[in-house]
Amino acid sequence: MISFEKRLEPKTGLRLLVSLISVILAFAFGGLLILIIGINPIEAYRALFHGAFGTSYGLSETLVKSIPLILCGLSVAICLKMKLWNIGAEGQFVMGFLAAAVVALRFDAPVWIMLPLLLATGFLAGALWAGIAGLLKATMNVNEIITTLLMNWVAILLSQFFAYGPLKGPDGFPHSAEFYLAEQLPQLGWNRLHCGIFLAVVVAVVLYYILKKTVWGFEVNVIGSNEAAARAAGMKIRKNIILVLFLAGGLAGIAGVIEVCGIEHRLTPHTASGYGYTAILVAWLARTNSLLVVVVAFLFGGLLTGGEMIQITVGVPIAVIRILEGAILFFLLAGDLMMQYKIILKKVPKVR
Repeated sequence: MISFEKRLEPKTGLRLLVSLISVILAFAFGGLLILIIGINPIEAYRALFHGAFGTSYGLSETLVKSIPLILCGLSVAICLKMKLWNIGAEGQFVMGFLAAAVVALRFDAPVWIMLPLLLATGFLAGALWAGIAGLLKATMNVNEIITTLLMNWVAILLSQFFAYGPLKGPDGFPHSAEFYLAEQLPQLGWNRLHCGIFLAVVVAVVLYYILKKTVWGFEVNVIGSNEAAARAAGMKIRKNIILVLFLAGGLAGIAGVIEVCGIEHRLTPHTASGYGYTAILVAWLARTNSLLVVVVAFLFGGLLTGGEMIQITVGVPIAVIRILEGAILFFLLAGDLMMQYKIILKKVPKVR
């Protein structure tokens, strides 16, 4: 007879094994889809990895895409530490993008003033956007999944309004004028890669230190692990909910600033790039560890870059990559559910 027994606490090794198996199963499922459309999945995956990591251009593009994934991944991860689901990193990313564009197009200052101002503005815009959901959660227990998700669409439509309206450039097309050099992040001379990569890694290290070595980080971990114990210890649950979502929104907002100042250099109606949604996979696969977020974001950046490459070279639709991302999340959730239980085999006594 088969029975299930709940585990007290899954071991770290088991978590890593489950994550690895989940990713393998997701790629197997994706390979089946590629096979159905008449393309050799082995050749497709070989082209994907070569396109992402096998060329100088591909590797630089992988790093470029990993920058917003790191920051948005950290945004989702810090919320997961407190068992909060921030599905709104996409909208917070867009608000940071939009706020930076408004300031860049309306003000002019030296680079040493302008770039810090843009980063601070983007952080504040994303933080306030997520802070609304945090305030509703803390005061009225409104589900943060619903509020953060729905606010994504408001942010996207708001940015499109500005791109088509008040900030539309002099050429008449639905995008703003290009930023001045003082409002652009310095390039590193390797295709489109810019210094935002260093900022993203530094933020990840600082956040790791905060969560591991500070009193506030300890409170966040305790509240996420056992809210009843945290309440009994006198920790302020509501205050920390608001603070965590505020910080999470700010991190995603910084990602938007880096994207507009490092890559786009102007406001466009297509600010929503999907980084905020992919960041959910990044944070979950990294098990909310800030340093692992950097590694996983790099791998997912490769997946996005390689996906674009195989669409051109092999003819695999980009939709397959999106399905693959969804499959990774599905198998991760299924694996986590099974990880909570041990399978026990018992002998059934014979009835005489």
